[in-house]
Amino acid sequence: MGRNGTIVVFAKCPLPGSSKTRLAPLLGDDGAALLAQAMLSDVLSSLTACDHLQDTLKLLVYAPGDSNTGSRMTKILASLGLSSCSSESYTPRKDTTSNWVLMPMLSDSSDLTSSSLGDKLMD
Repeated sequence: MGRNGTIVVFAKCPLPGSSKTRLAPLLGDDGAALLAQAMLSDVLSSLTACDHLQDTLKLLVYAPGDSNTGSRMTKILASLGLSSCSSESYTPRKDTTSNWVLMPMLSDSSDLTSSSLGDKLMD
């Protein structure tokens, strides 16, 4: 069965010191990153479980777009029991088993200090 449409989720990887930084004074850097991960996990789980999206390609674009972050995003998906593959290994019409396709956001990773991912998307 082929894919019917695409849904794209843009996410900043939940890392201590760069996630939910306004909550870090209250939760600590690790606590803020855990909260960010829980929020991302809720979105990914909900979209995966939605019956209307079963035949939809689900693409997770993450920042920063390096291999360490890609590995962390893969682990987050695996912890939810969700399968994934990289955008390089994804083959349209052949891969119908992966729940999510991971794609790094290409940007200057040194400039991810803004709390607004939207600022990066405008570049």
